[in-house]
Amino acid sequence: MARQGRWTSGVHLTWWTEERLAEEPELTPADFRLQSFTTLRRQAELAQWSIVMLRLTFLSDVARYAERDRDVMGALVDLAEEAAAEAGTSLRKLLRYVKARALPRLRGSLPEARYREIAAELHQD
Repeated sequence: MARQGRWTSGVHLTWWTEERLAEEPELTPADFRLQSFTTLRRQAELAQWSIVMLRLTFLSDVARYAERDRDVMGALVDLAEEAAAEAGTSLRKLLRYVKARALPRLRGSLPEARYREIAAELHQD
């Protein structure tokens, strides 16, 4: 976008993110560099929560650019904020929100047929 590109240039990453959005990220103790005053289990849950929220934030960012083009995907611009308000810092609640509300909205604005259409346009350019 900074180089005057279109929001659709991120469509492959958007699709990749959508496919993994409801997955619980897998972590190992080696993924942590710092010790915390909380249990390792809670650290892991917060790290997983952060990864899911980063995925949602990416989708919200793409939606912000889509909104500028008046694209239907622009309706997802508040996805990350809504998820955080709904789930707090609970991974369980966040994944429940993703499955029940975020994914249906995302799939409604970017169904597979539309993804393939946009991808084909990008390859023609």
